[in-house]
Amino acid sequence: GENDVRHLSELYDEGIRQLDTELGRLLAFLRHQGLDEHTLLIVTSDHGEEFGDHGGRYHGTTVYEEQLRVPLVISAPNAIAPRKITEVVQTIDLLPTVLSALDIPRPPRIRGRDLGPLLSGSRESGPGLALAETEEQALLAEGPWRLVCQRKLGACQLFDVDSDPRQTADR
Repeated sequence: GENDVRHLSELYDEGIRQLDTELGRLLAFLRHQGLDEHTLLIVTSDHGEEFGDHGGRYHGTTVYEEQLRVPLVISAPNAIAPRKITEVVQTIDLLPTVLSALDIPRPPRIRGRDLGPLLSGSRESGPGLALAETEEQALLAEGPWRLVCQRKLGACQLFDVDSDPRQTADR
């Protein structure tokens, strides 16, 4: 019931707090060792969690923001100036980005794009593009727009997450 969902949400939040504490310990260790200025740090997640927001549970069940939007923090103190990028990117972009930064040739089967020009500021941020799917749904994301389609029905809804972050008003 609703109490179970609330309890699971609280457990999830506690897990995030614990992760934050451990990341703080890692950063303190790197600082203490004098390595923080020479360390590339990437913090992300492979999925979010849904607690019934759009009828789904946990992850892998819907393509709405609560399951797909994840944190992505890239810190490279001597290479990237701190700033917030709002462009839609995908986690599959991380491997091509790191390979490019290390001057390692990209194998032809690697998907994703090199985010280096975006991160360095040599290319202006654009709307970006992302694709996702479950067995029942498919998503096309571009900038603030989210096209969520029910695959078996062939019916889609369009959301603007800037003005409707909970994705409740079909445009």
